[in-house]
Amino acid sequence: MINYYVKNPSRKLTIFDRNSVYIATKKIGKNNPKAEHNAIRQEWNKIVDVALVAGISDKKIKSIKKNKITTKIQQSMKIEGWNPELFYHII
Repeated sequence: MINYYVKNPSRKLTIFDRNSVYIATKKIGKNNPKAEHNAIRQEWNKIVDVALVAGISDKKIKSIKKNKITTKIQQSMKIEGWNPELFYHII
């Protein structure tokens, strides 16, 4: 609803694109012990930045993300349920 009142399109809020090469970080408050979980996500995102600069295509990175991360996480969730430790181990 906020975007309805914002006139300038560049100032509108956006939702993270799940089809992006990056993995979204979670909003975590200050001094939260779960903040270390974002470090793993940020490490992937830094590796993606390096790969993009090196000339690896978005398509190739998305394929790796899908095959090595997304698919494995989905399989893990079907077998084990939501287990953050397994999630971060896969990443």
